[in-house]
Amino acid sequence: MSTTTNADSDALTLSERRRRASRALMRTDILDAAQHIIRTQGLDALSLRALAKSVGVTAPALYEYFPSKDAILRALFVQGSQVMLGRMDQVEAEQPPGMQRLVAILDGYRAFARDEPDYFRLLFGTVDPNLALSEDEYAGMQGIFDRFVAVIVECIEAGDLRTLPPLTMGGALWSLIHGAALLETESFMARKDPDCDDPQPFFDSAIDLVLLGFATETGAALIGPIAEIW
Repeated sequence: MSTTTNADSDALTLSERRRRASRALMRTDILDAAQHIIRTQGLDALSLRALAKSVGVTAPALYEYFPSKDAILRALFVQGSQVMLGRMDQVEAEQPPGMQRLVAILDGYRAFARDEPDYFRLLFGTVDPNLALSEDEYAGMQGIFDRFVAVIVECIEAGDLRTLPPLTMGGALWSLIHGAALLETESFMARKDPDCDDPQPFFDSAIDLVLLGFATETGAALIGPIAEIW
């Protein structure tokens, strides 16, 4: 009758750990390759066959990690929301509650659109309008909006914003910042206007102007005067 020693148990645990680490690394490589294909060739070019060729495995081997193109896009959606939440974590760690944190969060949204265009389009655009997400897969996006509203509540409690419904204010500010992000990154006018090499200062001032409409006297002092642009 065979027995399993502690050493055998430890060895199996180490082996399992290595297998899981290898699997996680392979998933990361697949998602990185998928992002590259979407960025350079467009969504229509993304297929399991093209992806398998890119990472150096056979298409059947790829099924072990992702059974379909939709599964890959859903995984990228989750990954993108985690990246954005990580950026929000960093802002919250660096800025005190109140207007400074809110402005930094709004600036961070625009920076995310510039720095992570693939994630931004997948999270907020129409990379695949038919993509069906589970509640768990969408949880990160819900977390982003909840955190944004929480920052607004902090501003109200700090006396920097007027006492208005936080959800309504969140929707208004999100609409504003999303429009600015799209105009900065996707707009033909913004990219081609010969009098505007960099549209960012223009949108900085536009956002400050809207924030002044929500701000208290204390909050307005933190925003400062509106810069003259162009």
